[in-house]
Amino acid sequence: AFPKPSKFGSETLLIFDRKLPRYVPGFSKWAKGFAANYAVTAGERLKDLDCFPQHAKNILKRTKDLSARDLTIIVAGGGSVGDFGGFVASVLKRGVRLVHIPTTWLSALDSAHGGKTALNAGESKNQIGSFYPATDVFLVKSVLQSQPEVRARDAAAELVKIGLIENGKWVKRLEAGRSSNVNELLWSHLKPAIEAKLKIVKRDPFEKRGLRQVLNFGHTFGHVIEAELKLSHGQAVAQGLFFALAWSFRRGDLSIQEYGRARHLLESKFGFKALSTKTKPQLTGARVRARLLQDKKREANQRLTFVFLEKFGRPIRDLVTVDEVIAEADEQGWLK
Repeated sequence: AFPKPSKFGSETLLIFDRKLPRYVPGFSKWAKGFAANYAVTAGERLKDLDCFPQHAKNILKRTKDLSARDLTIIVAGGGSVGDFGGFVASVLKRGVRLVHIPTTWLSALDSAHGGKTALNAGESKNQIGSFYPATDVFLVKSVLQSQPEVRARDAAAELVKIGLIENGKWVKRLEAGRSSNVNELLWSHLKPAIEAKLKIVKRDPFEKRGLRQVLNFGHTFGHVIEAELKLSHGQAVAQGLFFALAWSFRRGDLSIQEYGRARHLLESKFGFKALSTKTKPQLTGARVRARLLQDKKREANQRLTFVFLEKFGRPIRDLVTVDEVIAEADEQGWLK
């Protein structure tokens, strides 16, 4: 069940995905318990920098009678709503208390934790933002498990990513588990996976030391194909993981045993399939280059930090050139 609105005090603003009242029983009644409401349409347009001034004016209007000092913003929705609501909380009145209630598996597992907020500028994703961790994050099992299986499978790619770079005892339980119900697999491993992510975030909360970059494992090339081929985030990350694992193996970082183990976790447990050379939608080197040059991990001279894997629980950060990524994409059959 959702936490009672009274838990957050009387000075509250609920920012929520406008679809939630339609598919979450009792949501409308629950939402009325907050002092102010602001419904938004989820998606990347919500995060568009050009649209933000109007959102800000609307929100200031809704909260004009509320105490800035005591204001709490509660954000209910998936990743885009969380990114937007978190950014609002970080800048409204120079920062107010923030609570996340993620309503998708992907946000529950990943984006609601770690304090990143973001808006998009033009075609460049997440270029305007802040580090602003929520005071609390509430996970509502009934809401998460009501999602279609395709959403759960999308989030599974992030679960595997965390398992590969952290390798706690829960990963062996995940490998050994017999359940074919993706929702149950995610729920039973959600808490340790979140704790594993937060352990990494705690060592580098503002991404100043580079340690947090290991959380981008599978994402460098994954973001390219997500943008170019319009794949879902989870499907793109899964292909990005296959790409990073294959490159790690070809470089000699990853043994054949660990490579096989990692692929087995992706393929057998969650049904992800690495696209073959014959079935890969082919990209152009120019488009891959353009996407990589937008990457926030890019250093000077067209170099960027790429995360490889040496073994379960041992990611490696290495500077590579954009040309090297393009050459590897060509080698793996992604380019025309």
